[in-house]
Amino acid sequence: MKYVKQMVVLIIVIFLIGVPLTVSAIGTGLTTEVLSNEENSELLKKNEFLKFTPHSLLAANCFDVSDDHMVVIGADAGDTAVIMVYDDCGNFQYGFEKKELGSFRVMWSENNIAYYSIRSGLLYEINKDGRITNICQVANTTKNSIYDRDVLQSTTRKVDGITYHMTNELGVFDKFLGTFKKIIKTDTTGTTVIYDASDNQRANIIGGVLFLGVLLIFITITIILGIKKQFIQKKMS
Repeated sequence: MKYVKQMVVLIIVIFLIGVPLTVSAIGTGLTTEVLSNEENSELLKKNEFLKFTPHSLLAANCFDVSDDHMVVIGADAGDTAVIMVYDDCGNFQYGFEKKELGSFRVMWSENNIAYYSIRSGLLYEINKDGRITNICQVANTTKNSIYDRDVLQSTTRKVDGITYHMTNELGVFDKFLGTFKKIIKTDTTGTTVIYDASDNQRANIIGGVLFLGVLLIFITITIILGIKKQFIQKKMS
């Protein structure tokens, strides 16, 4: 009987080692897998969030609102992820930068910020000084994918009956650009603009239109030259 108990304990231990421990960590609603101490140490060496003072406003990719109405905004600056925190009156509080290629999400975890890298699947918790306080691996599950789509990518947050909304003010085409120029707060007193990157986004739109225009001209010229070449060859034959 003694050996049977020992075998049962051994089987349980092997099972726990072989199956990743999944928990709902960092208070985000995402199910995560715990990393080993060695993995945590290595990631801490390779990743950092640099604190910055206010700079030019960028079109928002994602955002979240805390229970005390602090707004965290995520913006893409090429090879850099930019995280900005504003109060509900639109006053800049603090922000961070992290070298990152690819999409990401930002959200609140109590008073800390959770940063979710879609490319690596890593979830970082950082305090207001930019220090990483926790790192987890987001589990690759359908539940997490649905949560990301329906919650983390949502353009609307509601806290205490107050609505916060990312918008381009384009009606049915609002999500066409993929980024948003404004974050607006709506309560019983009316509407307040918390964040406005209209000038920056306007420049991006103009640049995009110019690029598409040049590309269209190039394609048109190529087609015309191709038709002309075929016409000449046909005429010569």
